[in-house]
Amino acid sequence: MRLFFQKQYNKYAFASTLFYLIFTTNLSGQLASWYFTSSNAGSGSTGVAAGLAALGSGLNMLNLTCNGGAISCDQFYDSGDPNPTTESDAVTDNEFIVFPITALPGYDVLIQRVEFYSRYSDTGADSRAVYVDGTSIGTNTQNTTNLCQLQVVTLSDVTISAGNTKEFKIYGWGADGFSAGNIRLDNVEFFGAITLLLPIELSVFEVITLVSHAKLSWQTASELNFSHFSIEKSTDGTKFREIGVVPGSGTTNESQDYEFIDTSPSPGINYYRLRQVDFDGQFEYSKVVSVDFKGKAMLSLYPTLADSEVNLKFPEPTAEEGQLLIFDTGGRLVYQLYIEQETEELPVSIEHLSPGHYFARVQIGRQLENLRFVKQ
Repeated sequence: MRLFFQKQYNKYAFASTLFYLIFTTNLSGQLASWYFTSSNAGSGSTGVAAGLAALGSGLNMLNLTCNGGAISCDQFYDSGDPNPTTESDAVTDNEFIVFPITALPGYDVLIQRVEFYSRYSDTGADSRAVYVDGTSIGTNTQNTTNLCQLQVVTLSDVTISAGNTKEFKIYGWGADGFSAGNIRLDNVEFFGAITLLLPIELSVFEVITLVSHAKLSWQTASELNFSHFSIEKSTDGTKFREIGVVPGSGTTNESQDYEFIDTSPSPGINYYRLRQVDFDGQFEYSKVVSVDFKGKAMLSLYPTLADSEVNLKFPEPTAEEGQLLIFDTGGRLVYQLYIEQETEELPVSIEHLSPGHYFARVQIGRQLENLRFVKQ
């Protein structure tokens, strides 16, 4: 687990928190393989998909065997090149066999080495170079011709992030002579480690005050088989109770934003945490964040039953400009009023409104408050 924690303080939030939680399980071993017994399709371990092996455009397929099966090809150099002995020749002439590896959603894959059985002819390519994204990450040379031998190539670590694919290209070079030689690869196996993300990657979690409410907001960077968040609250930082539930997004590699408003914060310090629940019932707790409502006066609207005018009373002069929006019960905006900076009390005429129930939304900077009144 990696944890980065930073406290932030401002006028409206006693304490809010920014942190990262990544729950990981590492699995090492064989991750992808191609055995060529019936096709060029590969197979992958949990969290990995192995695509179809294919030849570069400079090669032809042959019907040959090595260790029970093989992907075989000739023309491992450009027949027009009188000195087909360098790695750059192979790269230029697209003389490679490609092995695509995909990290499935929810898994990061680290590739560290490749093993394969190899055979090459007297005039074939005795050297191998493994490339990813145009960069050589490992090489070796086979010294015996016409013999199927196990080759091990240690690779520079290559990470494939969840949901992405990388193509590993094995080039053959160092062919001898002026006619194309052949090469056979069989039992190709890639080794490394898998990182399983459980069940979410939580990137942001903070709480701020909205005059008389507490607003919790958080963001996930990824989710894997994730069910929901249970929002829990405490007044002593020890005993927590659930005050709400927010559904998760299942499995996704896209960032997701969430929020929850506690409309009834308790006087004093309020502590909050998220219980992050997977579909199979497993759960993890987030870090605890807190906000202080001790001695904080509340925004008020009075009278709540009026026929011509209501008044907004702020706990202190407003630090920023804002606005008042009035909505009817159908959610239609029926009135809008500008609020100047340093406003302490604001009379609002409602004579033009029809009798009924209304919602007043007051927004000052990042503060947001919803109030109700009835027009007689």
